[in-house]
Amino acid sequence: MVKVHVATLGEVYVIVYPKALGPYNEEMNFSLLINCSPLNVAIAIRRLDCFSGVIGAIGDDFLGCFIVNALRKENVLTYWLKIKKLRTTVAFAVKDKYGEKLLFYRKPYVKTADTELTIKDLPIREILGSINVLYVSGFSTYKAPLRDTVFYIMKNALKENVETVFSLNLTNYLKIPFKKLLELYSKFIKYSTVLFMKLREVEYLFKSKNYKFITYKLLEKFSNLKYVIVEHGKGVFVRTRKTTVDRLFGEVRYVDLRGSNDAWISSFITCHFIKGVNLEDSIKIANTAFKITCGKPGVLESFPSSQELESVILKVAK
Repeated sequence: MVKVHVATLGEVYVIVYPKALGPYNEEMNFSLLINCSPLNVAIAIRRLDCFSGVIGAIGDDFLGCFIVNALRKENVLTYWLKIKKLRTTVAFAVKDKYGEKLLFYRKPYVKTADTELTIKDLPIREILGSINVLYVSGFSTYKAPLRDTVFYIMKNALKENVETVFSLNLTNYLKIPFKKLLELYSKFIKYSTVLFMKLREVEYLFKSKNYKFITYKLLEKFSNLKYVIVEHGKGVFVRTRKTTVDRLFGEVRYVDLRGSNDAWISSFITCHFIKGVNLEDSIKIANTAFKITCGKPGVLESFPSSQELESVILKVAK
C-alpha cells in the first residue's frame, strides 16, 4: 500500500456550468466541471508533489468515469472512491448579477451516490494507517449515511493521531437555521485538529464579525483544536494555542475566485503538515497559492504547481 500524505473526505459531484452570465435559455452553452472541495483539495495537493487520495462515492455512470479520469490524469489515488449502483451527484450552476449559486440533484430531492457512502464501503483501518492528514468538507455533514460515515472516520482519525482538517464549506443549498447548523458542526469540530472558515461563515454561525474573538473562544471550547483559521477577505488569520498570525494577501488580481480557498488550505496542509515548514512561512506560501488561483480563469486549471510556488518556498526558507 502506497503511503498517502493526505486523504480528502466528503461530497463528490460534477457541475454543469453555464459559459455566459444570465438566465438559462435554449442557446446557452455549458461546460461539465469538477469543483467540489474534496476533489479540488486532492488535486491541488498532488500538484504540490504530495500523494493524495479521495474518500467518497460516485455512480456507475459516465459522470463517475469523468471524475475518475480527471483524478487519474492528476495522479490522485482512487483506492477509496466507492462506485455505487446509483447516479453520480450533479449540480447546476446559476449565474446572474447577484452572483452564483448551485442547484443540487442529491438528497433530499433524489438519492445519488455521494450521500450514500457507508462505513461498510471503506477499509477504514487501512485508510487511517496510510495517511498523515485527513481533510473533511463540512458540506458532507448534511445528509446520512455520508454524515455518519464522516463522523466515524473523524472520530477514529483523532484516536490515531491523524491531523484532521475540517473546512466548514457552508452553503445556502439547505436552509438550516444557524442554531441547528452550529449544533451540527460542533459535533464534527470536536474531532478536528484544524478548523478552516471564511468570514461570512463566522458571521452566519456566530452572529459576530469579531473573528479574532471567535477563534479564541473556539480554542477555549474544543480541547482537540490546534489551529483555527479564518479567511477574512483581505487575508488570513490563524490562531494556535501559542500564537496568532494575521497575514494580508497584498495586491490580488481577481479573475476567478472559484477554488481559491481550496488552493490556500491545500498549500497550507502541504507546507506545514507534510513538508514541515514553519507556521509563518506556510501562511505566506498559502497566500501566494491563493493569489495565483484568483488570477487565473477556471478551477483545476488555476491550481499552482510546485514549480510555480518554488521561488516563494526557496525565498522564505533562507
